[in-house]
Amino acid sequence: MSSSLERVDLAFLNQTEFNYDPARARQAIIETLDQHHFTRSVTIELMLVEAVAMKKLNQEYRQKDYVADVLSFPHWPDLTTLATIEAEPLSLGSIVVCPAVAETACLENQRTPEEEIDFYVAHSTLHLIGIHHEGDL
Repeated sequence: MSSSLERVDLAFLNQTEFNYDPARARQAIIETLDQHHFTRSVTIELMLVEAVAMKKLNQEYRQKDYVADVLSFPHWPDLTTLATIEAEPLSLGSIVVCPAVAETACLENQRTPEEEIDFYVAHSTLHLIGIHHEGDL
């Protein structure tokens, strides 16, 4: 079995001026996967985008006319389907985060902007492994 860090291949693209260390995201992903006993090697794409781009994505994919904090684009619909895929590493999908929203929301949530993004990444990782509601746990 590979080490925790080796089992998460994170493709990171930052299209903003916000300085975010992708090692933080990798750690949030690992902790989330570990909490849910998901031990497979995975690939996840993480993109940071400006508010205009996030609003456009939210309109296109969710028909919502506002800037979302985070969007998840899972490659698989649920845990049952995931269990049938034998590929290693398993490509889980993409996470898109808007740091501008995180910078505002973090004040209300008593976190730093980086911690807010870590939270978004962890939450989105759950969606990527097919957990969408508390009842799915």
